[in-house]
Amino acid sequence: MHFAQSVEEVLEFAEKARANSANGNLYVSQSEMAPDEVFFGDEDTGRGNAHQLFSILLETSQGSIFYNYHFLQPFDLEDVNEILDQIESFYPKSVLDKKELDVKLEQLERA
Repeated sequence: MHFAQSVEEVLEFAEKARANSANGNLYVSQSEMAPDEVFFGDEDTGRGNAHQLFSILLETSQGSIFYNYHFLQPFDLEDVNEILDQIESFYPKSVLDKKELDVKLEQLERA
C-alpha cells in the first residue's frame, strides 16, 4: 500500500489504474479528533473548532493508496470533494466508519 502526500496524488494513482483497466473501490471515512489543546473557561467561553480527519483509501487490482486529510472547517473539504468526484467517476465510493476503515487498512497491511 502506498501512502499519498496529497489528494492529487490519489487522483494520479486512480487515473493510471483506470488507464490500465484496473478494477477497484474508493473508500472514505470522516471522524472527529480530540483537540490538542485544553480549554479553560466558563459557560460563555466558546469551544474551538474540532479537528476532523478525512481518510481516503483507493483499493485497486493494481495496488492501493491511502491519504489522510486533517481539517477544521467543512469548507476546507471543497477542493478534496472536487477531486473525489473525479475519482468516483472511475471507481464506486463507499463510506465507512473509522473502525471499518481501520479493519480494511489492517487487511491490506497483512497482504
